[in-house]
Amino acid sequence: MKRKKEQKRTLFLALGIFAFVVLSISGSYAWLHLSLEGEKSHKIVAGELSLLLDETSVEGINLENAVPEYDTDGIDHDAYTFTLTNNGSISSEYTIFLDDLPLQSAEVRLPDEVLRYQLSIDQVANDIEALPTLHKVGYDLPSGHTGPVRVLDSGTLAPNETKSYEFHVWIGDEFGNEVMGKVFRAKLRIVDTQLGIE
Repeated sequence: MKRKKEQKRTLFLALGIFAFVVLSISGSYAWLHLSLEGEKSHKIVAGELSLLLDETSVEGINLENAVPEYDTDGIDHDAYTFTLTNNGSISSEYTIFLDDLPLQSAEVRLPDEVLRYQLSIDQVANDIEALPTLHKVGYDLPSGHTGPVRVLDSGTLAPNETKSYEFHVWIGDEFGNEVMGKVFRAKLRIVDTQLGIE
């Protein structure tokens, strides 16, 4: 019992020191850089930055047992929805990545070349595109991540601004049996840089 109390005190002390260091750094430098990975709802507050990624309305970006279909049918399915909000007092530059999730041992990944998508931002639908159009160079994947670098969106989010997204993904109708039984699993990753005051 005594040992558990000491461990708790040590943990709280370490968290307190960590929080102090983060706040000190955010006050000393003119920028703050964060990365959020999709797993439902995240809120990060540090210095002047408060960024909220909310993707609680769905279970993830997954294609299982999918069949090739026409674009009109692909965009008719339920969309993967999420919002990005800047609750801070300073504008933030952000990039939204779509990263591969690891597959289970028996699963085979669908190649990006067979997938089509449509992204809507604040209820304005972009053109339907092949998923490889999201591939970008000049970005690094975080440690442990594999697959291509896909950028869904990037820009600047003003204080108190929210952007709402809808993302549809499906297998293009021009593909056949070679795609059957394969899966696509992905998650969001947000990288944010905020300019601040020294």
